[in-house]
Amino acid sequence: VFRHHARRLAAFKSFLHAVHDELTHHRRAIDEMRRVEPRRVEPPPKALVLPPKAHVAPPKPEPAPAKPVLAAAVLEPKEREAIERALGHHFHNPRLLEEALAHPTYTQENPEIGLPSNYRLAFLGDALLGFLIADALHTNLPEADQQVLTERRKHVVNRPALGRTAERLGIGPHLLLGRQLREGRKNRTILAETLEALVAAVYLDGGPDAARAF
Repeated sequence: VFRHHARRLAAFKSFLHAVHDELTHHRRAIDEMRRVEPRRVEPPPKALVLPPKAHVAPPKPEPAPAKPVLAAAVLEPKEREAIERALGHHFHNPRLLEEALAHPTYTQENPEIGLPSNYRLAFLGDALLGFLIADALHTNLPEADQQVLTERRKHVVNRPALGRTAERLGIGPHLLLGRQLREGRKNRTILAETLEALVAAVYLDGGPDAARAF
């Protein structure tokens, strides 16, 4: 039995030596392969290169609408001086005087001049005239009651009275009218509206004292 176990032990040792030798052989073969074949090194990933952006020109701003070009003065210097003498006021801005004299028919026929009609000035002048006359009556008639002041103001501030005042000032020949209104220089409604516009023009050009004096 002892001999039998000894033989089995000797066989098992021989087997272990054989395994050891086989493993050693494989390890040496792997080492030889490592020395012969260089280790592959993966190249670094390429950087992502974006295509250049296409140059986009900024949108061009839309051109501003053309403003009407102001033409030369409508009134001749001598005519303007004659009107200023009649009004008792020298205009620092002669364009205001021209606007006050310009009826809508004239501005519609001559849009290239860039001159507005006198309707806006007449609106302002109507309010100014009512105030200035009321102020003058209130100052100069301290004993008058409200009813008397109101009647006096109505007597002065009405279209026929304003038309007659414009006639006395000689405004008619200087009106800027369209071709179809050549005979409107004697129209008292047009003259009254023009006088209201002139009150506003004097006020805007010279201030409240100049308008009160006029």
